[in-house]
Amino acid sequence: MGETVIAWEEVFTVGTDHAVITWETPDAPGETTVYIGPSRAQLEKRVLAFQETYHWAEVTGLRPDTRYWYQVETNGVRGPLGSFRTLPAPGGRHLFSLALFSDCHISAGIGSGDPNERYFGKLLTHARELLLHGLEDARRRGVDLAFMPGDITEAALPEQYKEVRDEVLPAFGNLPCHICPGNHDKYERRSPGGQGVGARGFWEYLGKSRNLYKSVRYHRHQFLLLDTAVRDIDHGWINAQQIDWLTQTLNHNGQHPVFLLLHHPVTGPDLWHGLLNPGRFRKAVRAFPNIQAVLCGHMHRCLVAYGAPEETPYIELPATVQFPCGYAIVRVYENGFTYNAYKVSRPDLVDKSRNRIIFGAVGQAIYTRYAAGGVGDRNLARTREGLIHRPVLFEVFVRLRRSEARELCARAQPSPGAAVAPAEQGDRVRVVLGRHASWVDATDLRRTLEYQFGLRASVSQDGGYNLPPRFRKLWGGTG
Repeated sequence: MGETVIAWEEVFTVGTDHAVITWETPDAPGETTVYIGPSRAQLEKRVLAFQETYHWAEVTGLRPDTRYWYQVETNGVRGPLGSFRTLPAPGGRHLFSLALFSDCHISAGIGSGDPNERYFGKLLTHARELLLHGLEDARRRGVDLAFMPGDITEAALPEQYKEVRDEVLPAFGNLPCHICPGNHDKYERRSPGGQGVGARGFWEYLGKSRNLYKSVRYHRHQFLLLDTAVRDIDHGWINAQQIDWLTQTLNHNGQHPVFLLLHHPVTGPDLWHGLLNPGRFRKAVRAFPNIQAVLCGHMHRCLVAYGAPEETPYIELPATVQFPCGYAIVRVYENGFTYNAYKVSRPDLVDKSRNRIIFGAVGQAIYTRYAAGGVGDRNLARTREGLIHRPVLFEVFVRLRRSEARELCARAQPSPGAAVAPAEQGDRVRVVLGRHASWVDATDLRRTLEYQFGLRASVSQDGGYNLPPRFRKLWGGTG
C-alpha cells in the first residue's frame, strides 16, 4: 500500500437534504469516512465504505438552507476542512421528480471518430453500463419519469438503435421515458460507412412518430421536447414550423408551469456547434414567464446561464458517457423546483474518463473545470418568487511543486487538512486547504495559513456565477 493522499476532493452535489462528496486515494485503498455537522466543533463521523480507492460519499438527513461543516478521511489522512450551505426548499408539497440522461452515445461497439473519444475521455465501451447504472441511481432516488434530450446513439447506426430498443429502453420498465434527437442521432453519411439511418431510426426502431417534437403533461406541468438536430451536421437549427408549434402550445397552456427540453444550447455562440438561430427561439419564448427552465445537452458539461423569459435558468446537462459521467434530477414542488447533477455512482469509471484526457495532468485540470463547472452549475433551487438560489464556495489553495505539495499535505494534518489536484501548469500541483460557503471564513483561513505555514495562499470562487443583475443587486453584489 502506498502513501495516502486525498486527491480530487469536491462537494459535487448539494440538495435540500443531502450532499454528495467525492475524492480519490490513488495509491492507497481505505475507508470512505466523512465528518459532518452544523459547526466545526460538532462533526459527526460517518463511515460509508471500506477498502475503496475511488470514494463516493452521500450524506443524508440534512436540513434545508443550513450551513454544514465537513471533512473527509481515508486511512487517517484528512482532506481540507470545509463548509457548504444546503439549498433552500422551494416551498409547498413535493409533487414529483424527473431524471435527465443526456449524451448517452449508445455505440454497440462502433465509434464515429468523435474527437471526444480520441482526446477527452468519452467512454463508448462503457456507454450502456454508465447509462443503466445512472438509471439505477435515479430509481433509488424515487424519480417518477425520465427524459433523454438527444445523442442517445453514437452514430445512428441500425445496431445502435437496436441496442437502445432491446437493451436500454426496457430497463426503464414502468418508468415513463421521453426522448428527443441530438445531432448524432441524425447521422447518415457521417456515420461509419455512411450506414446511419438518422431520424428514420426513431421511427422504425423506437416507435416514434415522424414528428420528433412533442408535448408531455404531468401533474399540471407541461414538458415540451424540441427537435433541434439537422441531418449530418453538428450545429442545431429550429425551423419555422416548430417555432409556430412552440408558440401556439405555450399560448394554449395558460399559466401552468413549463419546462423546455432540447439537445442544443440556445444561449448564443459556443465552442461545440450550438443552435445557429438562438435568437429565434428566445424571441418565441420571451412572453411566457411560466417557463421554469430550459434544459439541454450537447456540450458535455455542467453550466447554468440565463435567458428569455427574463432570468430563466438555461441549464446544460452533464454527459452520461463522459466525465463527469453524470445525470440530473429535477424535484418539482408546488412553489418551485430544485435541480441537482450527480456523478454516476461508479467513481472508477468517472476517474477512467478523466484520466483519458490526452494532455496529461494539465489537460485533466482544465477539462475538469470545463466539464464539471462550479457547484452553482450543478445545483440550484427556484422558489415561488422566481428567485434562483445557487450554492457558492470559496476555495483556499496554493500551487506548489509535487514534492513540496506532499510535504505540505503532511504538515496540514489533521487541521486544516489538505487535498491535491493537478494545476494548469505542468510542474505544479494545486493544494486545496479549505473550501467554504463564506468569503469571510475563506479569507480568515488564508491569513491563518500565511501566519502558520508562511504560505501565500489564494482564494477563488467556485460557483454562483452568471447571476442575473437583479439578484446580484438584491444579494449585495456577492453573486
